[in-house]
Amino acid sequence: MNTPPKYCRTSHWPESETVHEDDFLSDYANEFVDKEIVITEKLDGGCTTLFNGEVYARSTGMPSHDGWMAMVRKHHSWKTHQFPNIAFYGEDLFGVHSISYNALLEDETYYLFAVREGDTFVSWNDVVMYANMLHVKTVPVIFRGIMENTIELTKFMQAQRKTPSALGPEKEGFIIRHPEKFNAADFEKHVVKYVRKNHVQTKDKHWRKNWQSCQLKK
Repeated sequence: MNTPPKYCRTSHWPESETVHEDDFLSDYANEFVDKEIVITEKLDGGCTTLFNGEVYARSTGMPSHDGWMAMVRKHHSWKTHQFPNIAFYGEDLFGVHSISYNALLEDETYYLFAVREGDTFVSWNDVVMYANMLHVKTVPVIFRGIMENTIELTKFMQAQRKTPSALGPEKEGFIIRHPEKFNAADFEKHVVKYVRKNHVQTKDKHWRKNWQSCQLKK
């Protein structure tokens, strides 16, 4: 079976509020200053890959038919047949993790954040283009522009963390990326994350056994 590449592991911004034992800090913080970046909200959902009409969890060895994939399977995964062998990565919020967001429409639980064509992650503009063609939303954009130094960038994220999520309560954190396309082998130089204090990693066994669906708008 032709399966999608797993989404690359993302390093932490050096001043990220939470870094777990199995996480690692970025060695490339200076790559994100004095040049254009896109900062998006890191939504607290399940990393979900759409590929050739199927749905995959973060582990992409085989398609997932778990209950928390029901909405993205019903409304969106089948659309990707029109884009053979292109991997679409998004956060799916149908299964609640640590943050309970405001009620969502059942066809709006999936938020695209990256697209991979072969060995290339496409530009942010192309992510938006694909989102429009699939009739899904992208993760919320917080900032697009240039930060002069790492201190300015850290202070910006610290201030933004105190404001509500675009979907309701608090923000889980941020993803910082360069807007242009880049090779998957250079992922760490182009994408980094900043995570809120006391962020809890979802443990698979516990989460699978006790998962709850998000609130859906009627």
